[in-house]
Amino acid sequence: MKELAALFVGDQTHGEFQIALEWLQQQTQLSFARDLCSAEDCCLAAENGIDLIVLAAARPGEFLDEEINHLRQIAPLARIVSLLGSWCEGELRSGYPWPGVYRIYWHQWPARVAPEIIKLRQGGCPVWGQALTMTPSEEVLHMAKPQIAKRSQLVAIHASNPESASALRDACQHLGYATICAVGEDFPDVFGVIAVVWDVAHSSEIQVRMLPRLVEHYHSNPILATASFPRRDMVDQLLAGGVHRLLSKPFFLHDFSWLLKNMIDSHDSTSSVTLMSA
Repeated sequence: MKELAALFVGDQTHGEFQIALEWLQQQTQLSFARDLCSAEDCCLAAENGIDLIVLAAARPGEFLDEEINHLRQIAPLARIVSLLGSWCEGELRSGYPWPGVYRIYWHQWPARVAPEIIKLRQGGCPVWGQALTMTPSEEVLHMAKPQIAKRSQLVAIHASNPESASALRDACQHLGYATICAVGEDFPDVFGVIAVVWDVAHSSEIQVRMLPRLVEHYHSNPILATASFPRRDMVDQLLAGGVHRLLSKPFFLHDFSWLLKNMIDSHDSTSSVTLMSA
């Protein structure tokens, strides 16, 4: 299959879009347009067509329904997804979200996108390629199924309360991972941990006590943090403090599965390179 041609429409400099932009530049042949008028010109000028159009909106109302419909007429074979900033989080309740456009918040990228891109490259139909009338519940049914891990892989789970620890434990065990759970500031002595999943209850935990202790206790083991609707400053603090991946709550199981496996595989690959060069 030819390299995936993607068009990013919106503000390239917006801080919340940088993770998605970096991923798109690595995974696709990416071009840019500042607005929908420029996007139409890019679609008409593309010799081999555009496969994926990403509408990046930092705030509600940045693109109009009639403009998007006109873009669909210009590029009927292109698939459209929306990349949304934090200000768009309440739009489903109080705004007017675009009909027929698959919604992805900035902190859900690339976990929400990567499995669907793989499906597309393998000749399948991604969730955003289904009928424009598809409901959110139908979108979930068409998402890529999570991959099952080997039972020998042990994941350590840390949470501030038993309910969160139990939910993450169930998710890990459903995916085939063995687990050990710690609640509060308990740090169990355990060997063979391949990854850590940490539920961030309060932003004060990031620097005050938990994160430094997690990094010290588990040494080089990668850490996946989960947090409710994280803001950019929290994401920056987590990544700077030693977290390898961040997942926003609430999340789909396939998001969690992809991100955890990707983190473990990336860590194993880096470790192998380090050992070979030593």
